[in-house]
Amino acid sequence: MAGKAGFALEEETKDKRVSLDLLVKGREIRGGVNRILVCQLGDIGDVVWSLPALRALKEHYPEARLSLLARDDYGSILEGATSLDRIYPVKSSRNFIARTREQLGLIGLLRKERFDLAIDLRAGDRGAIMIRLTSAPVRLGLYYKPVRGIPLWRNHLFSHLVLRKEGARESGGAAEQSLCILKGLGIGNADPIPKLEVAPGRLAEVKGLLAREGIDPEGGWITINPFSRWSYKEISLGKWEEIIRWLRNDWNLATVIVGAPGERKRACDLAALHPEGTFNLAGKTALAQLPALLSLSRLHAGVDSAACIISASVGTPTVTIWGPSDWREWAVPGVGHGNVVSPLPCVPCFRKGCDDSGRSRCLEELETKEIKRTIARSLLRAAS
Repeated sequence: MAGKAGFALEEETKDKRVSLDLLVKGREIRGGVNRILVCQLGDIGDVVWSLPALRALKEHYPEARLSLLARDDYGSILEGATSLDRIYPVKSSRNFIARTREQLGLIGLLRKERFDLAIDLRAGDRGAIMIRLTSAPVRLGLYYKPVRGIPLWRNHLFSHLVLRKEGARESGGAAEQSLCILKGLGIGNADPIPKLEVAPGRLAEVKGLLAREGIDPEGGWITINPFSRWSYKEISLGKWEEIIRWLRNDWNLATVIVGAPGERKRACDLAALHPEGTFNLAGKTALAQLPALLSLSRLHAGVDSAACIISASVGTPTVTIWGPSDWREWAVPGVGHGNVVSPLPCVPCFRKGCDDSGRSRCLEELETKEIKRTIARSLLRAAS
């Protein structure tokens, strides 16, 4: 290391030079990076969207040990990621004393690792504090102007900050922010498509579950996820029943419903509407098993949720139904993925339903024929 100057680049190329122009705090980085920590304390989908950044880091530092810091068991979704050496869970105990004890224990564990480089992929203050407490000499994050929700002191916790230029969005979708941060390391032009290997042990577990549920492990079915943490992103169960019936009658395809344990009752209600060829696995698979299950599906259709990005990351074609969210930012890049968007001119509105009412007219008025048309195109494309 070179003291306050941090590291300096071993190679100087035009692409790296352009990338490093975005570094607004800290100097250039040079070799000697043996241990890297990446902090992603977002939701499950955010964790999956970090895959392109993790892959790019491993390619740039092939000999380095790469670790991930993620909330609760969210990191288990990346069990099969060969780029990762270790996943640290950040527990969220409700009891203050237990939570404090867990946090202190985790910080002590991270400090013992003696990370050379620690990267925060989000704007929150919790991740920034965790990164600072690791005592890594190089702490990299995205520069944010102090605005509501982002405190003034956050930028001071990092040794290196990257500026994302206004109007400089690329075609990387939701991976763009993470990849932009890596430009401070001279890493540019990384592949923005998330790709996840399925752990062989999990695949065997899921095939056993499918057999016990009477589902052919070899296919002939698609998965659907009708649910979201936010109801304003959902279409009605009646519309899903119509789609399930159409898949059975016109395509001879069974439907496997996936979802969290808290969504199982609603999934049971949906399965009861059309019991023939409908299987309910909501709440029956651990999060770590979900990539394996989705990898066996012929296609995944669902609302704007993590299941769609997980499906895409394991190579399964997807159809995503979008409401108030911006599909241009969150849709999976690459061939094989369809998107259904309402024609209403107010879409996307970025609100929690119309006027934050919790109800979205764009989804309530969305016709199933457009969803069916998009699913049919994706099935035909996958079969060709």
